[in-house]
Amino acid sequence: MAEKMGNVWVFIEHEAGKIADVSLELVSKARELADQLGLKVEALLLGDENVEKFVPTLYSYGCDTVYMACDKRLEPFTVLPFAKIIMQLILEHKPNILMFGATMKGRELAPRVASEKRCGLTADCTELKIDDFEDALSKTLYKDKLMQIRPAFGGNIIATIVNTWDDPQMVTVREGVMKSTFNENGLNHFAAGNAAFFAGSSTKIIDFPPDRFHILILIDIRDNQPTISFLQLLLDRSVATIQ
Repeated sequence: MAEKMGNVWVFIEHEAGKIADVSLELVSKARELADQLGLKVEALLLGDENVEKFVPTLYSYGCDTVYMACDKRLEPFTVLPFAKIIMQLILEHKPNILMFGATMKGRELAPRVASEKRCGLTADCTELKIDDFEDALSKTLYKDKLMQIRPAFGGNIIATIVNTWDDPQMVTVREGVMKSTFNENGLNHFAAGNAAFFAGSSTKIIDFPPDRFHILILIDIRDNQPTISFLQLLLDRSVATIQ
């Protein structure tokens, strides 16, 4: 039996209390790719306790799941703890695609994660699409691969790059080249849910609409060693349990 394909992930960048435009563009593009592949869109949201307020916006742009790490020591951005947290999540959940904005943060973080995972990374993409790819040398056909399109040789040609290495297929994408799509109905649907606080924790558990199953992951950093606690919301009874 073929191994189940992982989901489409987007690293969410934020600054001064606002999600970066490129991150919302990538969530919208991820929604398009995920729908074509029959997968979910999942966001990586790291920062201090204030990042919780971004979750409704991410939902309205097409996210199915938000992986959230909240700790005051994650502000300001420092590449090493961010990379370690993302690597732990990759090893646990095995995404198929992972996208970063081609920003100062994204260009510092994405190569470090790709190097640790030993997978391919295409920088400064201007277009992404799903297609089959046949390796002319080995005659191997790869189904539903991410076509990573970017300028090359000083912009004189457009190159299409395919990663046949280990997943995730990683890219950085320039701001302004993908269209962001806001779904007001999704935001209203989210707002209709109930919010509660898990006893003894500062982590907010959000009751999402029943047609989407969500997991919020709190990563608690102690002695600079991230440990992951999984808080799964049971939608039928709105009860939080720790696995």
